[in-house]
Amino acid sequence: MTNENDCDLSPTPFLLIFIISTELLHFVYHHGFRLRIPALRMVWDKQPLAETLRRLDVMGIGTLVFDPCANRTRQGDFLDVMQHNVENLSTAYPLPKQGACRR
Repeated sequence: MTNENDCDLSPTPFLLIFIISTELLHFVYHHGFRLRIPALRMVWDKQPLAETLRRLDVMGIGTLVFDPCANRTRQGDFLDVMQHNVENLSTAYPLPKQGACRR
């Protein structure tokens, strides 16, 4: 007999992935493994110096500016800055073409 206060405690796929990921990271951290994951892009809050851009380019690392808009902007408002951030993100991480994802 079930009580109306009982809840379903079966794990969802998201919860299982979270638990497995957490356990894997815990194992890697405590056993001193060094994971080598190459950087493809660096995210900056402001445009980096030209010399920095050049050095990153030599290493094959792209850059992406994401302005958090912590202070007042010289032009526009917060939403203008966030729209510019979306444009920067969409060039670095293009979305699939419309209709490519089916539900």
